[in-house]
Amino acid sequence: MSAAIPDMLELLKSVANPERAAEMASGLGRGGQGELISQVAKLSHLIDRFFIHAFVEGSDGALKKALEAFSNTLEELRDALITSSPWASVGENVLLCLSSMIMRDVERDIERLMASGGEEGVEEVEEARSKLEEVSGLLKSASSIGPSSSPRAVLGLVRRLLPEGEELASYLMVTEVLKGLSREKDFYKALAEVIASWFSRSGRARGGCVRPADVRAWASDVLRVKVADKDVERALRLLKERGDILEARSKKGIFILRPREEDVEKALELARERYREVGSGVSAHLLSQRFGWCLEYASALIDELVRRRWLFPGPSKLMPGTEEYYPPPEG
Repeated sequence: MSAAIPDMLELLKSVANPERAAEMASGLGRGGQGELISQVAKLSHLIDRFFIHAFVEGSDGALKKALEAFSNTLEELRDALITSSPWASVGENVLLCLSSMIMRDVERDIERLMASGGEEGVEEVEEARSKLEEVSGLLKSASSIGPSSSPRAVLGLVRRLLPEGEELASYLMVTEVLKGLSREKDFYKALAEVIASWFSRSGRARGGCVRPADVRAWASDVLRVKVADKDVERALRLLKERGDILEARSKKGIFILRPREEDVEKALELARERYREVGSGVSAHLLSQRFGWCLEYASALIDELVRRRWLFPGPSKLMPGTEEYYPPPEG
């Protein structure tokens, strides 16, 4: 197994919603030093205009002081970017992307203040300046971990200095790691981990049965990486060996996921509800219709509930001659 995969496992845990992270990442620029320097220059020009506007309008001295302090912080950031050595590693590029995202937020804050006339904007300018200081702190601390830092070290830095950026940083590093592994022979092992952690919780796997084409399309949209048919098939086979996938139905071309705990709870709650209200139980067909699960996955859920002795088979009270599953009497 590639040495990069253990690091990737920790990163996967830090992303609760990969689809949302992918959407956020799609709005990011390339994140290089040059782009960040350009953003600083643009923001500097915007602050100059704001200062002139405040002077012409005769704004109070507090706003002018706040704008001057903002301009000084911006100048320090520009000097730090210009004098630093080129950044090229995965971790460094991730930090630059996060910094670029914050800079865009700051730019929007200042534009909004200018559009409102800058009235009573001292506190807002100070808040925007504190965001700039976050960027400076992030970039200064980055030099301490070095260009060959591990993803864990980069994530630790983000957690400490920019906790709200942890999920996006983890997502960006996972996608970069996957790109680096995509030509290696054990790429399918990394892909299997991503399928088990991210894809199995995605909307495309909600039905509980997946096809290799579903995984390929999801990888293209969310991971921003193309995967070959053979890598998807090897990854799914590996997950079947591990038990994350219960079985493969080759005739249908589907793989049945291991029941998710939240789905087990949904099925049990429905069974209890029907038993209380009409004295009936549940079947795989009913679960499939109610929750949109494929029939094979719904059957696997019932098998799991029976295994745990939370449901018991019995004749249907509403449809004679058929079998349903009942929870034990409550109380």
